[in-house]
Amino acid sequence: MKSLRITAPKGEKEEVTDVLDEKTDEYTYSEVMKDGEEMIEYSATVVSGKVDGLIQDLKDIKDIDSGELSIRILEQSSLIRKGSQVKGPEGGVSREEVYSKAKKYKKFSRIEIALVGLSASVAAYGLALDNIALVIGAMMLAPMLAPFVSSALSISVGDISLMKGALAEGATSVGVTVIVGLASAAVIPVSMTPAMRLVASPGLPSVLLALMVGSAAALSFATGAKEQIAGVAVAIALVPPLAAVGVGVRMLDLSFSLQAGSVAAMNLASIVVSGFLTFRLLGFEPSTYYRKKKASRMKYILPAVILVSTILVIPGLYLNYSTQQAYSVEHEIRSEAKQYFGDSLMDVSTVGKGVDVTVVGEYNETAFQKTVDAEVDLVQLERAGD
Repeated sequence: MKSLRITAPKGEKEEVTDVLDEKTDEYTYSEVMKDGEEMIEYSATVVSGKVDGLIQDLKDIKDIDSGELSIRILEQSSLIRKGSQVKGPEGGVSREEVYSKAKKYKKFSRIEIALVGLSASVAAYGLALDNIALVIGAMMLAPMLAPFVSSALSISVGDISLMKGALAEGATSVGVTVIVGLASAAVIPVSMTPAMRLVASPGLPSVLLALMVGSAAALSFATGAKEQIAGVAVAIALVPPLAAVGVGVRMLDLSFSLQAGSVAAMNLASIVVSGFLTFRLLGFEPSTYYRKKKASRMKYILPAVILVSTILVIPGLYLNYSTQQAYSVEHEIRSEAKQYFGDSLMDVSTVGKGVDVTVVGEYNETAFQKTVDAEVDLVQLERAGD
């Protein structure tokens, strides 16, 4: 159930009341002055499913000029009448409300930008310290839902202006996340951690997760339910890999930054694509001839997004495969070295195509080399007192 406050010219009272009589029998009106002109202000209670139709019928009144009609939609939790059952809140948000909300959210405030920066900083420290709790905390902070869902909606309804604003704000949040991630990691020593490898590993599971996240975000945006949870879901798909890009630059590890960037690009494209499809399934489409023409011009945007993201993901997949191969070799050598050297083993690390094994004491490098199937450089440190 929704409460609407409608202001229209006094001369169009008959047309407006005809629409209200058709859509609802719960309305009152009074005469008001607005900008020196006589207007009528209506207060109506409307079933949620009829809100879009009522608004469209009011817009279709030809004698009402642009700017003379204003409609404010208010939330109504319950409707209580003596002698009848209480009507509780209904699920769903009208399409006009969703569209209005998307236009409002296409621009981030300074506070929201600050929250994006803080989330990126916390995520960078969480990745560097291999602390998953910090990474989760970062995702709870990031308000990155709005611009990307608004982008998906703009393609669905054919609004180029909304798309430009949403994409610009989305690009800003992406840039802030990468830059703050780099700046945060610059003040602490950083080396590769399992958490970094986890968030920078492109693959089919990441794509499926991002598709589900985009669909969940669009559903919550359209129904008004649990938007904060959907925002966290989007942050899961975007904040950690974007922060990892900055951390990779700090480590001067270009391949890792490209991997993380590929994951972020793939997730971003998946969110927009699945969000668009979800909005279409919910019935969001251009409502006017003008928007239909705009939508026809925008029909190539979605394929372009998919193509560009695919091109960006290919290098990341290749680098991820190479990195995983090197990590597997390092893990195998570490196990063999632990058995061979015992407590004398100090460190095992990948250097280029080879692996450095650091031990304390003197050992036969040739003998150890025969136990592993890889190029190994044995670094031997003197024991204390030798």
